[in-house]
Amino acid sequence: MSDAKPNLFERMLPMESREQFLRERAVRYEREVEEYLSLCSYLISDKCTEDIQRLIDGDYTWPLARMSLLRKFGTTKRRQVFVYPDDQRHLLMYLAWHLHGFDDIFCDSLYSFRTNLTPSDLFKKVKRRKLHTDHWAVKTDVSSYFNSIDPERLVKMLRERIGAREPELVDFMSELLLRGEYTFHGEVQQGSMGAIAGAAFSNCFGNVYLMELDEAMERQGELYARYSDDICVFVKTREEAEAVLAEIKQMLTDRGLKLNESKTEIHAPNDSFGLLGFQLRGTELDVADFTLFKARRKMRIRAKKLNRRVGQGKITREAATRYMVGYTHRFFFGGESSESLKWTEWFFGIITRPDSLVQLDEYVQSLIRYVATGKLGKARYRFSHEQLKELGYESLVSAYWKNRHEDVEEWRAARLRRLQEKQAKSA
Repeated sequence: MSDAKPNLFERMLPMESREQFLRERAVRYEREVEEYLSLCSYLISDKCTEDIQRLIDGDYTWPLARMSLLRKFGTTKRRQVFVYPDDQRHLLMYLAWHLHGFDDIFCDSLYSFRTNLTPSDLFKKVKRRKLHTDHWAVKTDVSSYFNSIDPERLVKMLRERIGAREPELVDFMSELLLRGEYTFHGEVQQGSMGAIAGAAFSNCFGNVYLMELDEAMERQGELYARYSDDICVFVKTREEAEAVLAEIKQMLTDRGLKLNESKTEIHAPNDSFGLLGFQLRGTELDVADFTLFKARRKMRIRAKKLNRRVGQGKITREAATRYMVGYTHRFFFGGESSESLKWTEWFFGIITRPDSLVQLDEYVQSLIRYVATGKLGKARYRFSHEQLKELGYESLVSAYWKNRHEDVEEWRAARLRRLQEKQAKSA
């Protein structure tokens, strides 16, 4: 009888493993019931068992992925994503869940899609060592990262990094990465799929491809951090910052990648700049300006859509208002989609002041009032704060202070003092 340890595909086969995965995913699918039921239906089926058994047997024959072009937020550019048929898509989601078993191969400076590290850990280091107040910061990201990854180089890295532990897994990944075929508008196309952006395990590919950069930068800076293609290094001088940036650029070039010049910056100590959705402002941490812009834009689009549907007679104004309140609550507190981390989980434990939340609260409440009344300007305030609360609206500021277990009145008094001091200086 063999004592060989089961490979990853064999560990995917037991129903107990599939049920554990589904239990963990259930929290994220709170509002996507049909999608979750589809996932459950497949994973507990004989068809899933047969598909996993084929992987175990070395049969990696899969249907072609379908390419879609998605517009990048805030630009006219479009990025390529690849979507497999539902059965294969569900199986890749389950496989990607098992890939967290490779977390130990990555540097502690990598924060994307890890089970043992979060951005909160990064910002705790930054604050504890006061890096953003007495160090220079190099901040950049990679242009079209996942689509620009060289599949052949990636396969080589996968063999070097995880091939010894899971050779069958790497063979399967290689088959998909090097296939070089996909469909677009129903026709077969030839060409590179990069790291197969859109597939569940592409996040692992993105982590592996720049491991050598992570290792080199950890030796260079006071603190280095990467979240997928978002890179930041803290160093002591401007000269060191320029040298580090030049090295990053060269290492990316060697791997067929390019810096995103529009997002490449060198910041002096105490500069205000965004990092992983947060805004560093001296000794304070807040939600980044661009993150606020994206949240406000999503809320605005939803409110306008609901108001149009009311005007078309497709929904009552009361129902639209209730939906808008529910939508904002799901967005901030419940996870916007199956793949998204709760907005409040991401920010509440890290930001040191809720000034941005005050602005966002006011804006979201004004949009709900707009949906409730169909009016802009002062007329919308006929819908009172008490009516908002009756519908279940929860203030972001109040939720923030509940999360921190601190006195909101004390913060309001301090904020009033700061405003008064600012007005006195400008007078």
